Amino acid sequence: TTDVKEIAQKIADWEPIYRPRTVIITQGKRPIIVAFSNNRLPLETYTVPLLKDEEIVDTNGAGDAFVGGYIAYLLANKPLSECMKAASFAAQEVIKQSGCTFPKENRMKL
Repeated sequence: TTDVKEIAQKIADWEPIYRPRTVIITQGKRPIIVAFSNNRLPLETYTVPLLKDEEIVDTNGAGDAFVGGYIAYLLANKPLSECMKAASFAAQEVIKQSGCTFPKENRMKL
């Protein structure tokens, strides 16, 4: 299949499953897809805030920043929607810089 939602669900349900699995697929400016093993929760999509073309400087490290933002909020027991906002924010902050760095000033407004 070429349906990304179906692919995400198939990965989430891939055997063997020793503990519940969450699969997150990012697609640049297209929606983020989140699937859960055994359909324990319904598949979800999250809109990505769009950046202007001139704001995009360097995409190196964006995926790592996304994971960092996601895990930070997950470990703080935040809802999935907030985890996705934090993940997108972190990735976009890195994209706006040259190299995998954050700006000196804190612009976090989730």
